[in-house]
Amino acid sequence: MNKYIRNIRSNILNLTFRAKSSHIGSCLSTVEILVALYYGVLRKKDRFILSKGHAALALYSTLFEKKIISKKILNSFGSNKTILMNHISNKVNGVEFSTGSLGHGLPVSVGKALKFKTNNENNKVYVLMSDGELNEGTTWESAMFASAQNLKNLTLVVDYNKWQATGRSEEIMRIKPLDKKFRAFGWDT
Repeated sequence: MNKYIRNIRSNILNLTFRAKSSHIGSCLSTVEILVALYYGVLRKKDRFILSKGHAALALYSTLFEKKIISKKILNSFGSNKTILMNHISNKVNGVEFSTGSLGHGLPVSVGKALKFKTNNENNKVYVLMSDGELNEGTTWESAMFASAQNLKNLTLVVDYNKWQATGRSEEIMRIKPLDKKFRAFGWDT
């Protein structure tokens, strides 16, 4: 696992520098989560949605390590006519849903999980979102709906890195205690 983590972090740093792009912190804070999911949890029929679309390069680098995208495609990050946008794009093999505007990944994931449940499919849906997305009303509406529909095939991971675009998460909007809030919405935490 450490080899994958090191490679992904190296690709993030090198490609961000070369492309003169941003969102490096958002990318780096997701690496261990992505490695845990892609190398220990996700099955072929499961779905993963990166709601914090600003961390696109972390997922692209993970998809490269998993041999889902090529080195040529990965190295195109930041160049003209690349399919690797700064926000995650479903034009990329292995990407389920384009994100970037915060608060959309969980609602889409809830919809996918409900479809799988309704059709008696044994697929699971995993969504990774940022702590900043907890400021979005769609997040809490989706959390309530998922609980009401008893979507046991849905797993939410919050990258609680304590930073948002404009400052510290707790200074923008108090989100603690996360575990108690999600339990109040009917989630196992």
